[in-house]
Amino acid sequence: MPLHFQFVPNAPIPDMRGLDEEQRADVMLVIQGWSLLESFLQKLLTTLAQSPLLLGQALTEDLGPDHRLKALRRLADSWLWRLNPETMGEAIGQLREVKDLAKWIKSNKDSRNQLVHWQWGALDDEHLICFKYTLKPPPQSADFDPEAFGRTTITDIIEFAREIDAMNDRLQNATEVLEQLPPWT
Repeated sequence: MPLHFQFVPNAPIPDMRGLDEEQRADVMLVIQGWSLLESFLQKLLTTLAQSPLLLGQALTEDLGPDHRLKALRRLADSWLWRLNPETMGEAIGQLREVKDLAKWIKSNKDSRNQLVHWQWGALDDEHLICFKYTLKPPPQSADFDPEAFGRTTITDIIEFAREIDAMNDRLQNATEVLEQLPPWT
């Protein structure tokens, strides 16, 4: 489940304070977990491409998140098409798992981006608010509200960090299994 942000349109941003040390540490759990997720994703891409790590990184390093996920799905589909279900059942299960993980990453990357790129303040020990700081002029859209800000809780941030850790475990497990794929011929 993506990190829950409640957006509050047409309201003045309430008085807030900076994040305290514990709140910053909780936000860092998400940032650190997601950076590991990106590393595991890159390793999985090179594993499925059956490339040495250094060459695989040369191919994936500059891919944006959407292109990495697209490549992951395509590689998984290619392997699913090729493998024999009778002899490669565990690998097929892990490839399906990989496709599920790609869906999870796609549905949660916006929450990660908001957490990392938005400005944060605390209302109290549990409740945080955020807003996107920009000097760009607002779009000329009826949907855009320059006064909107988001709210979330430390509890939700910690839960999101735990979810990311669980996804990292699943990515790492899938990679270990898929390292045993037969050579592509």
